[in-house]
This record gives sequence, structure tokens and C-alpha cells, in this order.
Amino acid sequence: MATERRLLMENEKFQELLLEQFDKLSQEIQEVRTSQQRTEERVSSLDSKVDELGVLMEKVDNNVKAVAEGLSAHREQSERQFDEQKEFIKRENELIKSVIA
Repeated sequence: MATERRLLMENEKFQELLLEQFDKLSQEIQEVRTSQQRTEERVSSLDSKVDELGVLMEKVDNNVKAVAEGLSAHREQSERQFDEQKEFIKRENELIKSVIA
């Protein structure tokens, strides 16, 4: 009887230790799940921000292209005006030479 009682007490003690370990493991699993959920939320937020940055980069790219096209057109216009001025000065110079000569 004493042996049975001792075995019963040892069995109960083992069950208590086993339950404690199970509770600790359950808590750790819950902490991991919570951490995973926070990580997934952060990743989702980052994905959203990356998408927004992609859209902004496209807008910036379009703006840079528009500015470059505007500068190119302005340069061409300036070159044409310079050539026109050069021709005008050349004609005026020839006119002045013919009047003086």
C-alpha cells in the first residue's frame, strides 16, 4: 500500500510537472504566433509603402522626362534664334559694307 501511495504521488508529481511544461510551451507558442502576426502586419505595411514609392518613382520619372524634353526644345529654339540673329547680323554687316564702299 505504501508503495502504491508512493507511486501515486510520484505519478501526480510527474503529471504536475508535465502540465507546467505544457503550459509554458503553450505560452511560448502563443508568443510566437503573436510575434508572427506583428511581423506579417509589418511586412504588409512595407509592401504597401513599396507600392506607393513605386508610383511616386514613376511620377518622378515622368516629370524628369518632361523637363528633359522641355530643355531639349528650349535648346533647339535657342539655337534657331542664335542662327537667325547671326544671319541678321551678317546681312546688316554686308549692307553697312556696301554703303561704306
